[in-house]
Amino acid sequence: MLEQHGISKRQAMQVLHVTDEQGALHRGAPGFMVIWDHLPGYRHLASAVRLLRLESVMQSVYLRFAKWRFGRRCRSGCSAEQ
Repeated sequence: MLEQHGISKRQAMQVLHVTDEQGALHRGAPGFMVIWDHLPGYRHLASAVRLLRLESVMQSVYLRFAKWRFGRRCRSGCSAEQ
C-alpha cells in the first residue's frame, strides 16, 4: 500500500498517512480528520475543528510533534532506513 502511493517506510514512520474512501491520500493532521470522521466519539471533534478552521493550526502543531517524536525514537538507530 505504501509503494502504491510512493511513500517510503521512513516517510510512513515520520508522519501519519491515511487514505480515504475515494483513495485520496491525507498526510498529517488531515489524516486524523479522516479517521475522526469514522469514530463515533470523534465525529463532533472533526466537525468543530472544521467549523473553527483549525486545520492549519493542527497541521503545524502535529508536524512539529511528529518531527520531535521521530527524532526521539530514532536517536540510537532506526529501522526506517528505506
